[in-house]
Amino acid sequence: MDNPRYDIALGAVFALIGIGLLVPSYQEGARVFLLPGDISPYFVPKVFLYSWIAVSLAILVKGIRDLPGNTHAPAAHRWGKIIAVFVACVCATALMKPLGYMVVAPVAVYLSVWMLGYRNHLLNVIVSLVVSLSLYLLLVQLAGLSLPQPFWTLK
Repeated sequence: MDNPRYDIALGAVFALIGIGLLVPSYQEGARVFLLPGDISPYFVPKVFLYSWIAVSLAILVKGIRDLPGNTHAPAAHRWGKIIAVFVACVCATALMKPLGYMVVAPVAVYLSVWMLGYRNHLLNVIVSLVVSLSLYLLLVQLAGLSLPQPFWTLK
């Protein structure tokens, strides 16, 4: 059985690392982008670091919930599923350039949630499309960044 104190320590250390890396990105100033293409060079790293901090805090809370004396039963880590999702993310990253974002991202999200045990296929498809489209709209339409296009659409 896993020791919840390790989860608490791991979550706290990684959250502090994320916060430590996030703070210098705000020294650039309060630059707000209003027009496409007027994005701060710190935008994507900030999104990554906020995600990093959220996951770290989730690990921290899980560790606190799994301490002896809490009323819920701790879930065992399923390393096989975690490794499968990691492999899917690596494959998605490798396929992103030749196949494009809008082909790879929804498939990667769908496979990830399916491998983690969510078996409602309709809900998985909806979540995959909403997450992928939302990120596309945020990065391409709002921030003016370009995402990889499929090889058959390139000139």
